[in-house]
Amino acid sequence: MKTFLRMALPLALLIAAPLQAQTTLGVKGGISLSQTDIEDADFGSRTGFLGGAFARFGLGSSLALQPELLYVQKGATESDATLKLDYFEIPVLLQYRFATPGSLTPVLYAGPYVAVETKCELSGSDGGATVSFACDSLEPLLGTDIDTKSLDFGAIVGGGLDFHLGSVIVGAEARYEFGFVDVNDTSDVSVTNGGWAILGSVGFPLM
Repeated sequence: MKTFLRMALPLALLIAAPLQAQTTLGVKGGISLSQTDIEDADFGSRTGFLGGAFARFGLGSSLALQPELLYVQKGATESDATLKLDYFEIPVLLQYRFATPGSLTPVLYAGPYVAVETKCELSGSDGGATVSFACDSLEPLLGTDIDTKSLDFGAIVGGGLDFHLGSVIVGAEARYEFGFVDVNDTSDVSVTNGGWAILGSVGFPLM
């Protein structure tokens, strides 16, 4: 047993050191330009917030795997009404990081996401006053509630630039999100999430 430990411990340290050096933890946030697609309706985008944390694990000189935990505001607008769909979202993104001689690293990425709905709300304005109603309390007004699925799945593609500033990595990126799930659980009208997002990030490599 002692011989095994003497052999295993240095080997574990040799393996863990480069993995730790390729690991980056950070936070990110930005603007969500959500375009929830409602079948046979001409709704505009909802501008909201998204933000959260990420961990990036290096997979060699060019590849990295980056899971994220984000709070994302999605939805759509039409005249004076806004459908607000908010989610906790977990993307898992495979990155290709271009090798450059300077402190600037271009990045491309893609991957799936799963999202859990935290809020469904319909708000509107009339005469300068704004009122909001939960989707499951609309029957007295509309004759029916809006029933949405609690889970959403989809894919994300995007890219950006990372700036290496000493022990900190500052990033800027843009991404597009495709929802695969019809989140409307009320009628035959299809409702799918999608849209653009613009984000900034700050990462801290583990040394």
